[in-house]
Amino acid sequence: MLPPAHSRASQTGLIARKLYAQMPPKVEYSPTPRGRSLEPVITVLKVWGDANVTLAPEVSQAA
Repeated sequence: MLPPAHSRASQTGLIARKLYAQMPPKVEYSPTPRGRSLEPVITVLKVWGDANVTLAPEVSQAA
């Protein structure tokens, strides 16, 4: 059974799931073209996060 995040990503076409008929079971996940189209968005979020990871003490205490 897929964890909820993998299941949703698979159902929305962001990742492809390939199940191999072997023991022990093997499953591979890979991004679909739709999933790869999110790369620029994720990159921008990572850059923002890296720039804002250290907050001023008064901001981090309020959060």
